[in-house]
Amino acid sequence: MPNPVIVVKAVHEIGRILGGYRHEIEIDRPMTVTEFVALLSARYGEEFKKKLTPKENTIWTAVLFVNGRNVLHLEGGETVLHDGDEFLIMTPLSGG
Repeated sequence: MPNPVIVVKAVHEIGRILGGYRHEIEIDRPMTVTEFVALLSARYGEEFKKKLTPKENTIWTAVLFVNGRNVLHLEGGETVLHDGDEFLIMTPLSGG
């Protein structure tokens, strides 16, 4: 059986860091949002990690969606990702 694939969509700075705005990321098993963010951080490096958790805290400043629903309205970081899920990362905009 093939490994699960998560469709990652990213806008703004995260899309730039990922080298594109849509990626299919293969995972070895269903995993939580927290585990998936850790996997993405390991894969895409410190700049990615800092955009999601600036100032070395553990609170995400990006808004994370699974299949169009904010993870805060699901099970937060414990929301489990499954094959074919869409994972959207939106970072706050600033400026004026």
